[in-house]
Amino acid sequence: MTMKTGPSKPAKPPMLDLEIIMTNRCNQACSYCYTRHLRGGAENRTLTFPQLKRFVDLVSRDPKMRRAFTGPVKLEFSGGEPLLEFDLVKRTIDYIRSERLDFELAVATNGTLLTKERADYFFRNGVLARVSLDGIKPVNDLHRKFADGGRGSVFEAVTANLRKGYPTPERMDRCCITPTLTPETVDALPEIVDFFRHDLGARTIPVGLEAYGIWERADVERFRLALRRMIDGFLGALNPGSDMKRTEAAFAEFPLRRELKSEDDGRECTSGTLALHYDGFFYPSPDFVTAPPPIDPKYRIGDLESGIDLGRLRDILSPMLDEVSKKCRYRSGPRNPVEGYYWGLVNGYPRKKIDRILESTSELNRAFQEESRYYLSIFAIYKSLYMTPGFGDFTHLPRHRGDKEMRSLRLVVRPDCSTVKLRERLDPFLYSPGERKELALECAGEPASCRELADGMALYAAMKARYLGKELRLAGAFRPGPRPAQSPSLPAD
Repeated sequence: MTMKTGPSKPAKPPMLDLEIIMTNRCNQACSYCYTRHLRGGAENRTLTFPQLKRFVDLVSRDPKMRRAFTGPVKLEFSGGEPLLEFDLVKRTIDYIRSERLDFELAVATNGTLLTKERADYFFRNGVLARVSLDGIKPVNDLHRKFADGGRGSVFEAVTANLRKGYPTPERMDRCCITPTLTPETVDALPEIVDFFRHDLGARTIPVGLEAYGIWERADVERFRLALRRMIDGFLGALNPGSDMKRTEAAFAEFPLRRELKSEDDGRECTSGTLALHYDGFFYPSPDFVTAPPPIDPKYRIGDLESGIDLGRLRDILSPMLDEVSKKCRYRSGPRNPVEGYYWGLVNGYPRKKIDRILESTSELNRAFQEESRYYLSIFAIYKSLYMTPGFGDFTHLPRHRGDKEMRSLRLVVRPDCSTVKLRERLDPFLYSPGERKELALECAGEPASCRELADGMALYAAMKARYLGKELRLAGAFRPGPRPAQSPSLPAD
């Protein structure tokens, strides 16, 4: 695998993404919870094992389903709090694994009931734990509280469980911390990410923005400033004398959730996650079951006996997605417009309020795109390099280093070049004696066919030179596009 530009990859087969809403029981009462209307009903409701077994058989064996969804099956247990029904979750996972079904499994939990033994079980069975934790203690405990009115700290309970259940990097690879920031807490974004990465050792931190209310313009501006501070901290790892491990950490994983990848098609606004509710019916999204019960039957798209009616799914979603596409200009970003739209619709919001939710979503996503464009261009290049087989990390020594100073290097990049071979040419030059270096990158043939590869080599050379404490002058490559004036600059051309 190289970074060269080539024919577009074939489209991925359609994936079935399902969320099982196990129960309406929960031991927390979070102020912004989108399923809060499910709690505290007249009776506790939970799916039974026969229902869950029927669901697994339907998804894995029904010919109609397998023709429609030929890709992997992603399945997440949620609630309520699914670990209140841990034995039932475990029994279902055991059945899935006994049938040797290639399901990607996850459990969305608030973490307060996540014991070491349960974490061990999830780890052994390849189950990703998605743990809701909003950040440092004052931020988290502002919104996340125990339902029984107890005064204990949710933050202290969850962090203690994480340290016991996921104490190593290997274990943390199977744990995803999912913060939700509100207008009241968004200022703390940089500190939250720093805490998760360096204190808890979290690698995957898809920070989300509360999706069901209206963010006023002042809230959007606070988000913009917090995002700018976080990104400037990441780019600061490129400053002269920075430790390469810190630099690699700054580009390891972007912590803000990005729901959508383009603005081109309104159909792409759908989150793609279908929901099996504890009432035994399927719905187009978990957001459709968030209204106070009873749930409107017009949103049902199937049941455990007949399966999912894909035609009905399209009929329900198509006009909604058309409206979202028209009324939310900036759909790509950390706030998915359909979540707020569906929420407002099923909860009977006036049309003007739904439109205002979409407007504020667009404003938040626009701020995200404007502030993060430059960093994400570097992030994409770094990621492409790092994922290239044989490239290795950025700090390893070259096989051969000469004693003779090399002041300049002309590196010709062709479409069929290998990043590994280009690095083998760059390293002796960068490691050679001398504090000042000049690198000229030239694209052979059509420049567009080599641009990604040339930009990758320029980024690697710039980062490595700074790691070695050398001054590098670049020419002919690495123009990742506009960026906020407040951000620090890369090496000058």
